[in-house]
Parts: sequence; structure tokens; C-alpha cells
Amino acid sequence: MKWFQEMEIPNIVTDTIANEVTVDPVSGVALPLHNALMRNLGITLTEIAQLDPLAEDCAEDGQWTFLYTAAPLKVVGGTGAPVNPIVIK
Repeated sequence: MKWFQEMEIPNIVTDTIANEVTVDPVSGVALPLHNALMRNLGITLTEIAQLDPLAEDCAEDGQWTFLYTAAPLKVVGGTGAPVNPIVIK
């Protein structure tokens, strides 16, 4: 968690259904990364993102820096929502 804070990471984006273990085998805590990052640092998580086209485009032009933005649906009382991600290179 300290590393994420020091790097000032606002959002973690993965192409998987979950980016961590469901239950930590040592502590027994469910979704420990979700809990620590979202609750303690306000970092948002985006899962199941289709990243292959972005990776291919970056490899093609050699530009690996970009602005990533994702506007979630407004769900009253919700704790998660689908997003519309946009990358500007």
C-alpha cells in the first residue's frame, strides 16, 4: 500500500476479472487489496478492461504514455459502475 501511495496511482486497470486473491490465505481477509487501496487511499479499480488494442497501438508507434480517463455511470447508492474508458495519446 505504501508503494501505491508514494507513486500517487489514482486507478488500477487490469484485463482480468479480479486483480487479487478472493481471500488472503494468511490473514483470512477478503479482497485485501480492494479494501486497502479503495478505503485507505481512494484508489479506484477497473477490471475486465480490453487492453490488447491499446498495447498493440503503443507497440506500433512506440509511445507508451497517455491520458486514461473513465467516466462511470451515475448509480445512486452504488459502490461500482460500468465505465466508458477513453485513452488520449
